[in-house]
Amino acid sequence: MSEKVKLGRRSFLVAAGASGAAAAAAVASKVAPQQATTETPKADEKRKGYHLSEHVLSYYRTTKV
Repeated sequence: MSEKVKLGRRSFLVAAGASGAAAAAAVASKVAPQQATTETPKADEKRKGYHLSEHVLSYYRTTKV
């Protein structure tokens, strides 16, 4: 008798998890994708990665022994 109760609880938890995932998928599918901007990035925005800037130079000054 106790196994039947455990099986019922397990199936309830599985169903609850599946319905939660389905609800999340439904909400995510309704969200409209954002439109890409057609503006060209400025010269400063194009650079990625390491480059010397004022805060980097300030850091270098603090590390001198």
